Amino acid sequence: MAIASRYLKSHHKVDTEGIMYEVSQDFARTMNKIIMNHTLEKPAEELEGMIPANLTQPEKPKPKPCP
Repeated sequence: MAIASRYLKSHHKVDTEGIMYEVSQDFARTMNKIIMNHTLEKPAEELEGMIPANLTQPEKPKPKPCP
């Protein structure tokens, strides 16, 4: 991490709470998306009783044209 840099080693009171919270939130969202995608790839028979049958993900948005 950045705390290992020479500059930050000399400053002992560096506040990393905010950035660590963001990293944790991003990690949790990413893991949830991976698990959801993996689960939705399974056949409907395997999903019976696990999630409602009508659960689907929204369509992926179309890429925006580059100017």
